[in-house]
Amino acid sequence: MLLGYGVDELQQRLNWRPFRLNGWCNLVFGGALVLGLVLSGLGYLGARGFYAPTDRFAWMLGTGIFVFWAGAGLLAIRWPRHSLWPTLLAPLVFGVLIDRALPATLVDAKMPEVFIDQQPLLRQARYLLADNTGVAYSLAWRLGRDDIRLYGRQGELRYGIRAANAADKSLSPEAFARWLPAARRQGDIALLMLTDPGESLDALPAADQVITRNRLTLLYYRAQP
Repeated sequence: MLLGYGVDELQQRLNWRPFRLNGWCNLVFGGALVLGLVLSGLGYLGARGFYAPTDRFAWMLGTGIFVFWAGAGLLAIRWPRHSLWPTLLAPLVFGVLIDRALPATLVDAKMPEVFIDQQPLLRQARYLLADNTGVAYSLAWRLGRDDIRLYGRQGELRYGIRAANAADKSLSPEAFARWLPAARRQGDIALLMLTDPGESLDALPAADQVITRNRLTLLYYRAQP
């Protein structure tokens, strides 16, 4: 309320200097991000880039968000009298649309629950494993399971896993290969991995089904007698 009162008072006094200063900040901020997104989309910011070719819509939406942000800044510089609503709308548009403008690789890495919810095989598995603690947390949360095992990497849980009563909560690649035949006699096994582009999975035992989406790879081993 105080901010609104201050803005109204500036308008009544026809003091447009703070509006123009805010406009310059928004123009520089929005313009820099538009430039970064355009260069990333054209492949000038590293060989891998931030957006994959399949992220074209997200890239265009992200660019559009910051074009609007920069446009609101330009409007405040040129026509400050008419710039109040665009300036207020810019962060609102950002907050509403930014989740749709994120690249799929980032969504999979930071929000694996989206992938988990779309994979009914995970709910059928007798054993669940993950090679990343964040993915393991998401599996436990979305599936309501407290028996998630870690494959290979222990991360920040390595100290707790050293306890005798938690020894079976983590399997090294070698231990996984030895454990797998006996485990398949008890039910299906699902291993969810967060992989890097081009990472080879040849060292793992061959799975009955492999589902890959961006950085997430699900290896499903069906039960065997």
